[in-house]
Order: sequence, then C-alpha cells, then structure tokens
Amino acid sequence: RLFCHVHHAIQGAVFSDYDFVKELFAKTKTDTGLKVTVRLNLKEYKTSIITDKKEVDFDRIKFNQFVPHLSYHIAA
Repeated sequence: RLFCHVHHAIQGAVFSDYDFVKELFAKTKTDTGLKVTVRLNLKEYKTSIITDKKEVDFDRIKFNQFVPHLSYHIAA
C-alpha cells in the first residue's frame, strides 16, 4: 500500500547519502494516514554462499502456485 507513494516521493531524486534517502522515505505518507518507518541496516552480508543440498529442508519451501519459478517463501 505504501510502495507507490514511496516510488512517487523518490522519483527523480539523486541519492547522495543514506540520510537523504532516509529523509525522503520518512516523509512519505498516504491520504489515509499510513506512514513509512525507516531503519537503516548497514550490516554487510556474505554473498555466493554455497549450501549443501543435504542441509536444506525442502519441506519448508512453499512455491507460489501461479509462478513457482519466480516466487516462493520459506515457512517458519
């Protein structure tokens, strides 16, 4: 419900730093009163991690019935 409003708020903006982006997002709200809460996560995450298929619990992976190759979620 907020994505289109955030998209409109940042349209044409040049992101110079985190504070500027945070400010743009934070001032976004809808006509009905929904507001954006912004929290930066500056943690660095490892990429290209290879997991052994024996370690994956495939029973927890639920694929979307309409586009299973594009959308899935992992059940808790």
